[in-house]
Amino acid sequence: MRIKKQGILPEKQQKTKILVHYAVQDRKSFEMLRKHFKPDASIEIIDPYDILPGKDWRKYKAEAIKSANCIVFLISADFYGNDTVWEEAKLMMHQRKDLEKAGLLLGIAVRPVAYTATTPLLLNGALVQSEADMVRAVNAIKDILSRQGLI
Repeated sequence: MRIKKQGILPEKQQKTKILVHYAVQDRKSFEMLRKHFKPDASIEIIDPYDILPGKDWRKYKAEAIKSANCIVFLISADFYGNDTVWEEAKLMMHQRKDLEKAGLLLGIAVRPVAYTATTPLLLNGALVQSEADMVRAVNAIKDILSRQGLI
């Protein structure tokens, strides 16, 4: 066994993987989200941009999508305005219909956008404008994961 920040995890226990998809302009919001999940030893946040040099990024992203227990989209005008980011999001939604049916494709509005979200928005669609807002979003995600028996 190894000791983690919150409790003890048996060596073979699988972590719940949350893939967070966002536009690079929303990196600050991603870092805030990751910071508030970090103390929880049972959850692993997957950053789609965290690819080591020389690694096959297509393979990395495909594995991240396939292994995710939950996908969170950080919604902003840049998210929808960047063709690559938006196309990848649509691909994730198409490939992971199982997560959609289970209510595990989620969105967090991190900056203003004039677009209707295609996934359920946490915090009733209110913008995450502060640390306190992000903590509420993280707690909402944890509540959803708990109800699904994932944590």
